[in-house]
Parts: sequence; C-alpha cells; structure tokens
Amino acid sequence: MTVTSERLILTDLVVIDPRSGVLPVEKSVRGEAPRVDTLDGKTLAIINNGMGSARILEAALLKRLRARYDFKDVIHVQKPSVSVPPNPEDWQEVVSRADVGIALFGGCGSCTSRTTRDAIEMEWAGIPAVPIVHAALYGSAEAIRKMSKMPDYPVVTVGFPAAPTAVWDDDLLEKVLDLIEPQVLARLLVGAAR
Repeated sequence: MTVTSERLILTDLVVIDPRSGVLPVEKSVRGEAPRVDTLDGKTLAIINNGMGSARILEAALLKRLRARYDFKDVIHVQKPSVSVPPNPEDWQEVVSRADVGIALFGGCGSCTSRTTRDAIEMEWAGIPAVPIVHAALYGSAEAIRKMSKMPDYPVVTVGFPAAPTAVWDDDLLEKVLDLIEPQVLARLLVGAAR
C-alpha cells in the first residue's frame, strides 16, 4: 500500500470469492448427493477451518460418531485460513476417498459462506455432506446457497448461548454436541428428516 498526502493508493488488493472452488465441477452434477444407509465402513472427510475451538468441536463430535459407527477411515483437512477452500491436494484426497463429509465451523461471515460452500462442493463431487455454522451468521450461509443455486440446502446451526467465535467451555461444548449430533446424522443418512 502506498500513502500520499493527497490520496490512498492500494497496490496489493486481493479479492476472495467464497464461490471459488479448488476443482472445476460440471454444472450437470450440481445438486445434493444421495445419502448413505449407514456410516459403518465409510470414510468420513472433515474440512475444518480452525475457527475458535473448531478443532475441539471436531474431536468431540468425531468421538461421539465413532462410539456409534465403525468408520473405515477419517480424512482430517485443516484449511490454511477460515475463508478459503481446502488446499488442492487435500481437496483431491477428499473427492477421491470420502464417502461422507462435514464442514465446520462458520462463525463469521466469510468463514460461514466458505464452510457452506465446502459442503456444497462435496455434494457436487457426489459426497453427502453437512456444514455446521452459527445461527447468527445464517444469512451468509443463505447467500452462498443462493449463489450456488442450492437455496434449500440445509445447514446445521449452533445458536446462543454458544458464541459465534466457537470458544466454549466444556459444559457448553457438550450442549452444542447434544444439539448438532442428531442433525448431522439426519443430513448424512438415508430417510432422515431434514
């Protein structure tokens, strides 16, 4: 950036489009992927942006899911930033190996839209997925769903008293898990209510 006494001149401006994916997706395959009958024997991909305590949320949710299901494998993708897509090599692993996916955590505007888009792009790759976002940022999820031509795509929301920053004590984390676990399963499994 260059500053003069008369004006401010921006020389390094980067625009981030939350719709930008890491791999091209054919328009003919856009839509929700078929749900699975069970999570037993499936490979789960978790795309985590690291917002607040998202790593703690991921570990706690995974512990609960593993108590119910025998996953074949779990792919952990830690994104380099909250508002960007996964690295291309991580994305390639997801689309080549995952059977189901979870994207988390949307607690700010750009990270909510990108978390939602990460789940949508997994859907477009044939992987049933679910984004987890804070209810206070639902508008960002709604906007990216509309831009992605999937206005009715469901998201799992966490509300107050859990802060959007995803910094929660252990008691609140357990309450969040009690709320979202059945919703996550409902979004991934066949015949589950939206």
